Amino acid sequence: MEFGLCCLFADQPINFRTYTLAGLQKLSNQSGEQAVRDKILSVWDQNTESLRRAISFCAEQNIAGFRISSDLFPQISRMKNSGFVDQSDIEKALKKLSSIDSKGRILSLHPGQHVNLGSPTDSVIENSLIDLNEHFAIADAMGAGEINIHLGGAYGDKRLAQERFIDRVRSIPDHHRTLITLENDELTYSIDEVIDTAQQLSLRVVYDIHHQRCHELKYQPTGTTIDYFHRAKATWPSNQMQRLHLSSPRDGFVSISKARPHSDYINPADIPDWLWEMDVLVDIEAKKKELAIGELQKINIERSRGSKPT
Repeated sequence: MEFGLCCLFADQPINFRTYTLAGLQKLSNQSGEQAVRDKILSVWDQNTESLRRAISFCAEQNIAGFRISSDLFPQISRMKNSGFVDQSDIEKALKKLSSIDSKGRILSLHPGQHVNLGSPTDSVIENSLIDLNEHFAIADAMGAGEINIHLGGAYGDKRLAQERFIDRVRSIPDHHRTLITLENDELTYSIDEVIDTAQQLSLRVVYDIHHQRCHELKYQPTGTTIDYFHRAKATWPSNQMQRLHLSSPRDGFVSISKARPHSDYINPADIPDWLWEMDVLVDIEAKKKELAIGELQKINIERSRGSKPT
């Protein structure tokens, strides 16, 4: 089992900046549009350099994967539509990204929950596709092979929502659609439902162990963790390392609401013994980020030596 670091750092001095449209508009009123453009480009430049340092850190610490933040270039399309930057600015920023050496790390992106291709609302679909296209542009520049999304809401008719989702994903050009992976969630779509959808689209499934355990606090299980693992594995080509997500609940698996928030670290009891031996990349979704991965790496070393983890 290999580990993936998600977006940010708990202890390392590697930081990513952001801005808000409201803040930029205020800056524009006070100092003019050039000041806004300078601010945006400085954020993009710093975030690009921070990404370079993040990937180097992962390589130095033998962390196999890194999830690139969706806020690397915050609201890039809106910045262009607002006239604050132009297409040449975007192209220059993407060219700088393409110069970053991935150092053999597996790179991914994970758009937020607002990307909802099963929505019945046209504006939600339009904004979802804009957001996805921004992620595709970054993935193309970086050579990232995975953009992971959820199926979204049920809107009173889960089957119809799935059909809308499938139709919209099919409309995405092949070279970008193949980057998409689908993930199960805590409340609406189980791992089985996500696998069914993925199979219809010939997409890969990222099995989130924590999400499925939360889901089963309300719904009847249809298998075991290892059953779900192998069902998801069947969606991955044999020449690619299967991806999973793992986190521990902050307050235990008592109820969905209590189980959803992530803990600072991973409870080793939440990792099935057999998973340690699998050739998989597991994104560690713990609040202590690289510190949590460091603790898991120590356990992995103890296991390889035949010692009992403490």
